[in-house]
Amino acid sequence: MGWSWDRGPRSVENRYVSYVLERVLPRLEAGDPRRWDIDLGEYLPHIHFLGDRLAETLANNPADMAAAGRMIGFASGVEKYLEHRREVPGGPWLEAAASACRTIGDRLGEVRFATALARFHYAKRDSQNGIRTAYDAWKLAVDGLALGLQAEMPRAGRPSPEWSSQELAHHKDNPGPRPQA
Repeated sequence: MGWSWDRGPRSVENRYVSYVLERVLPRLEAGDPRRWDIDLGEYLPHIHFLGDRLAETLANNPADMAAAGRMIGFASGVEKYLEHRREVPGGPWLEAAASACRTIGDRLGEVRFATALARFHYAKRDSQNGIRTAYDAWKLAVDGLALGLQAEMPRAGRPSPEWSSQELAHHKDNPGPRPQA
């Protein structure tokens, strides 16, 4: 049997994923990094297994919204873990989370995980990938800011598609806020 998310809420895989996401990751986030091996030692292989599986599932089916949501939740839960455990191969987890955010249209989440991936590369002494990823995250943030500002422009006195032809003609001769009716 292959790995699948769509067998229903009672499937073994879904219960396993839910357990790791809802019970183990919060303990990881709240716990003291110096005590992880003692307090969560038996769960750490499950965290690695789940991260690898989620990243693999998204690589094979990037449009899987259920897996995308789980990957984002998973990556949010392991950010602190990856910062403190440089030996953990979590780069693909962060890449998959950034991709999942892109799939669902969450630009801020994409910037967050791309930035985390840049920090991950720097921590691994891979400065070339770190710089490239940090630049990509910066570009995403700047593009997002530009899109946000562009969306605000009609309210700032620029012509908007819903303006009537009379309003457009008036604006051409008198730039400024939308004429009041």
